[in-house]
Amino acid sequence: MAGILHRAREQSGRAPSKAGATKSERKPRARRLATDSGEGPAAWKAGDKVVHPKFGHGIVVSAEPDHDDWKVTVAFKDGGGVKKLLAGTAKLEKR
Repeated sequence: MAGILHRAREQSGRAPSKAGATKSERKPRARRLATDSGEGPAAWKAGDKVVHPKFGHGIVVSAEPDHDDWKVTVAFKDGGGVKKLLAGTAKLEKR
């Protein structure tokens, strides 16, 4: 298959694309951290009070940046238990 694509590119006169390159030949992508969003490194920290649409009120136990979001461990009140969530995906809001 790779030989067919290579010959087709040669005939078209275009340079090979990155999509056809092997993993070792591709340029690594820069990963965007949550701190790059302008929120700062302390966007989420232990002790923050939060609200979740399903689990209700809780307190952040731990937090760490994860690409463009935050991994947050929250202890929820009223029997919600302890949950590990991605803050942006889970729609957590600080109170």
